[in-house]
Amino acid sequence: MNREKLYLEIGNIDDDLIEEAANTYGHRRYRSRVIRLIGIAACLCLLCIVVVFSQQREVICFNKGGLPVASKLLNASGEDTKLIPIDAQELFEYYGINPFPSILSGLRIVERDMYYVYEDPQGNRYDTNVIQYQSADGGQALSVVITKENPGYHETDGEGKRSRIDGVSLVLAVSDEKSGGLPVYWAEIGWEEVYLRIVSDRMDETSFVNAIREVIALLKK
Repeated sequence: MNREKLYLEIGNIDDDLIEEAANTYGHRRYRSRVIRLIGIAACLCLLCIVVVFSQQREVICFNKGGLPVASKLLNASGEDTKLIPIDAQELFEYYGINPFPSILSGLRIVERDMYYVYEDPQGNRYDTNVIQYQSADGGQALSVVITKENPGYHETDGEGKRSRIDGVSLVLAVSDEKSGGLPVYWAEIGWEEVYLRIVSDRMDETSFVNAIREVIALLKK
């Protein structure tokens, strides 16, 4: 069939057949597009589920690290520096977190008359306070160093892998130093504008992790 006869034959095709063929092709394209979109949406939903579950999954990883110092921060000094005393209630208010006078109902805060915040002549405040917790029999203790200044901790060997407890990312570490025959464990937590370093004293790993879990629960209240 030459080109002229082919054109004539095409011209004689019924208009209804052409419309039906076009509609069928259009439906197939539409259906294919819908199936493709459903597949993409399903993949995105699955990805979201994986991300949510991975964020909630608890990861406990103790890095090797030296015995942490109480603080790396230097308080403002000089004769013009103002020393602002605050009590325990004002301390938690200053840091904007909920009070936790006890941890795991076995460790209670060691009462102190005052904590302190330093203020220089320009109105800049410097703060590093240590809250001590101790069991009733004195067999276990916990120190919580708290500050608003980013101390740049992570005194760990290697990369300092992060852990996750109750959805909160933190650094856990264990020292070769002993306290009551047990290793010294410590944790670093950044919570909003507050930084906490929590150091164990005569506590085993399970007790320490449970204490950290309790601190996180109190921070979330």
